Amino acid sequence: MVTATVADGVSLKKKTKGRKNIEIKKIEETNNRQVTFSKRRTGLFKKASELCVLTEAQIAIFVNSPSSRVFAFGHPTPIFLLTLSQSKQHQRPHQYRRVEHSSNVVHEPV
Repeated sequence: MVTATVADGVSLKKKTKGRKNIEIKKIEETNNRQVTFSKRRTGLFKKASELCVLTEAQIAIFVNSPSSRVFAFGHPTPIFLLTLSQSKQHQRPHQYRRVEHSSNVVHEPV
C-alpha cells in the first residue's frame, strides 16, 4: 500500500496502486485477456460515442473478440454505415466539365 501524508499530519493509505503503464504485448492468460478485451472494448465504444456527439461524425466499429464473437458500434447504426460505404464504392465516378469564369476554373458535374 502507498501512504500519503496530509497537511494535518494524518496519514492515509491508498487501497489501490492507481493507473500504471503496461507493456503492450500479448496477454498469455486466457481469463485476463478476456477481461482486458471487455474493458478496452467498452472504452473504445465510449470514445467513439463521444466523438459522434461532439463532431456529428458517422462511425462504425466491428470488433472480433478472442472467443470469436463479433461486437459492433455504429452511429447511427453499424449496418447503415456499412451499406452506405459499400454503395458509395460501387457508384461510378462523376464526370466533370470544365467551366471557366473570369479568374476561377470550376469543375461542375455533368
